[in-house]
Amino acid sequence: MRKNDINDLHKVTYYTYLLDEQIIESVKECFIAFDVETTGLKAWEDKIVEIGAVVFEYGIPIKKFSTLVNPKKHISENASKVSGITDKMIKKAPCEEMVYRDLVDFFGTAMCGKIFVCSHNINFDMMFLIEALNRLGYSGDIYCLDTLDLSKKIIKYVPNYKLASVANYYGLVNENEHRAMSDAEICGKVLINLIYELKQPNQIIY
Repeated sequence: MRKNDINDLHKVTYYTYLLDEQIIESVKECFIAFDVETTGLKAWEDKIVEIGAVVFEYGIPIKKFSTLVNPKKHISENASKVSGITDKMIKKAPCEEMVYRDLVDFFGTAMCGKIFVCSHNINFDMMFLIEALNRLGYSGDIYCLDTLDLSKKIIKYVPNYKLASVANYYGLVNENEHRAMSDAEICGKVLINLIYELKQPNQIIY
């Protein structure tokens, strides 16, 4: 996906979908699960410090992208407590320009809506990603699925719909919770389980 010219007004945009037969068949074939860790909670002033992404083909993780990012910004104490990522850890990490160039290459046709991208609470992850990509001049249209929203519509009898709770419902073990790669892979496995829980055509979510 190319970078914008100075006068090009088109930027990166994302669109979130529910499930229909066409989307289900697309996801069964291929999708990307994605997660980020950040310096804080505000996309307009905080930045990404870690990215994890996994390509799934026919339900199997086949390709991974994982990196710390040096955004040249302090990680808040609360964010550091959640992820365990510190300022010292990102000091020698690659800069944003290098990371997002490589991530866009990894996303490939997902940058133009050919492959769906999923995350748990997609709005959080995508707001940070879109902010960074637009700041660096990229363009594209990313089609997304939110496993948080889908979980609320498809499964019952869980204490809450946090990724850990939904993963536990499906017997999935997240070995490195709140780190981007581990969360991304678990999210992808959750999406697969959610799709196969839709056993009857009238359960499809529009």
